[in-house]
Formats: sequence, structure tokens, C-alpha cells
Amino acid sequence: MYYGLLRKAAAVLNSPLGNRTVSINPSLLEILCCPAVYDGDACHGNLVYLGDSLRCESCGLIYPIEDDIPVLLVDHAKKGDPPLGEHQPTTEQKNSGENK
Repeated sequence: MYYGLLRKAAAVLNSPLGNRTVSINPSLLEILCCPAVYDGDACHGNLVYLGDSLRCESCGLIYPIEDDIPVLLVDHAKKGDPPLGEHQPTTEQKNSGENK
């Protein structure tokens, strides 16, 4: 287990940041969903891989990917294009996304 983590850390440290590409395991992407909550209801929208981030198809929030790890925290998400689904961000969640 630790050997794999060490190999990944070595690869990150040895790669130039300007040429580094973000990747995410497709099987991980299949099980991830949007963690946002709107008016007491969980969004659970499908996430679409955008290269350096994940976008919720339902509410439109964009979650960053840092060091090949999706950061699925609403506080770190940015407001994307208008939502494609039924969930509309509340005023509080819109403001938290705009401050980033």
C-alpha cells in the first residue's frame, strides 16, 4: 500500500508542473456524485470530467482536481454555467462559490 503512494509521490515530484496533466481513474468517476445540498435535498448529480476539474450536470458547480484527487467540497467549488438539472443553488451557496 505504501509502495504505491511512494511511487505516486515520486512521480509528482519528478514531473515539471507546467507539463503535468491531471488524470482521474474512470472507475472512480463512475461512483462519484455531487455532494451539494439544496433546501435539504442532496444533489447527487453526475460529475463530468473537464480535464482539471469536475462539473456537476445537475447544479453546475465545478470542483477542482488537485494532485489527481477530486476536491468534492462545496466550499472549494466554483459556480459554473447555469445548472443543467433541477437543482438551483441557494443564495448562500451561490455566494460561497463566487468568493473563490
